[in-house]
Amino acid sequence: MELLSPVKRKDVDMTRLASKPCGGTHMGPVHYETTPGSRNLVAWKIHTASPGGRCIIRVSDSPLEKDMVIARPTDNSAADDGSFACGREITNYEAKEIKIPHDLVCDSCLIQLVWMTDDGDQYRCTDFESVATEVPECFG
Repeated sequence: MELLSPVKRKDVDMTRLASKPCGGTHMGPVHYETTPGSRNLVAWKIHTASPGGRCIIRVSDSPLEKDMVIARPTDNSAADDGSFACGREITNYEAKEIKIPHDLVCDSCLIQLVWMTDDGDQYRCTDFESVATEVPECFG
């Protein structure tokens, strides 16, 4: 599974996908800006399906598990634990829209996607900035 964003994390070590919090990916420069309370699309690509696959999306201003907050999909597809069906078929892209928490303002935030597969959990992250002022729309 590949978490997609305008700028991906760098130097992915595919042998460390089971390593928390970000599957062995190293932080990259932040070029994705959003605002607290905004809705954002998180997308990923499935290379190998997991028939019982489930995902959880978390956001944080810290890579520590205790600081991560579940970002439930806006389509209300999440179960009580925040997980939803995903990665069950090979696809070009799957996506869920999430809402950034109203109080999350940070220069170096992360979105974590946890994919719970039949063979174990995988972790991927992407970096973003959450600014308290309105982000102008970018065209072109």
